[in-house]
Amino acid sequence: GVPASGAAASGAAAAEAAASGAAASGAAAGAAGGSGRANGVDRVVGRLVHRLLRDDGEGAGPGSGGAEPVDRALAAMEGEERARADHRALAEAAAAVYRRAVRRKDVAALIGGDCLFEVPFTLRRASPGGGGAVFVRGVIDCLRRRPDGRVTVVEVKTGAGRPEHGAQLALYVEAARALFPDRPVDGRLLYLS
Repeated sequence: GVPASGAAASGAAAAEAAASGAAASGAAAGAAGGSGRANGVDRVVGRLVHRLLRDDGEGAGPGSGGAEPVDRALAAMEGEERARADHRALAEAAAAVYRRAVRRKDVAALIGGDCLFEVPFTLRRASPGGGGAVFVRGVIDCLRRRPDGRVTVVEVKTGAGRPEHGAQLALYVEAARALFPDRPVDGRLLYLS
């Protein structure tokens, strides 16, 4: 997920959000993982991998739909993604990342657990310049609810680690603490590359 400053955000708050790794909109911009290669290839592959993992988590396990990962990635594409001349290559790249990921124990535990995927939030924060509040909106990739009552924010990244990922995770943990005020909340960056 990618945080975004809300409509009520001041210019200073928007600048702070941008400095902490925020982008246009979690839902519209999709995953910010990757290096941003030409034509947004990494972003599209990242969004597709997120959708495959979400579908697995909601369907109780890897490949629970039965279809091949490439076919699932093609089916998960949205209008602009499907209209690209390289859409088949993007689906194949996403399927390759996905196949590697689901062989990992930590990813298998994620998609086999009690999880909420793509959880939207709006968080009210004090304006950095004072004089009011700003609203920060985002979409948390996954909230894993543990048997002991703990909640773990899992931010999935398909690209290389970047300094702003830590700030993004901290923001999402703050939002999750507001959503689950009576539970301990921690966070984890999960790099798939």
